Amino acid sequence: MVTGTVVDRTAPPAPYDLQLLRRHNMTVELSWKADADVESGISHFNIYKGGHWIGRFPSSGVYQGFDTNGDDAYPLLLPELRMDVSLPWNESSKISISTVNHFGLESARIEQP
Repeated sequence: MVTGTVVDRTAPPAPYDLQLLRRHNMTVELSWKADADVESGISHFNIYKGGHWIGRFPSSGVYQGFDTNGDDAYPLLLPELRMDVSLPWNESSKISISTVNHFGLESARIEQP
């Protein structure tokens, strides 16, 4: 039997289908979809406004982890990919999102349509 550490050298797939829904004068609801990173899983998503990092989803912890032998993902029911951000009506900044895997590698960003 051989044991060792597995290293992921490839970025995760980029998120897709980013939707923005105006909720209030200053707030928009973001929703998006993402495919699994089969090599190391999804740690979190970075949120950018006007090209500047403004936060992450989830705000702490990880989106999905694995048990100690790496076979089973948890949680089994993943949180919905949905988040509110401040975006006044007159602001022209674009929102974009990227996926970050458990090795800290970041996908390309998807930008609002």
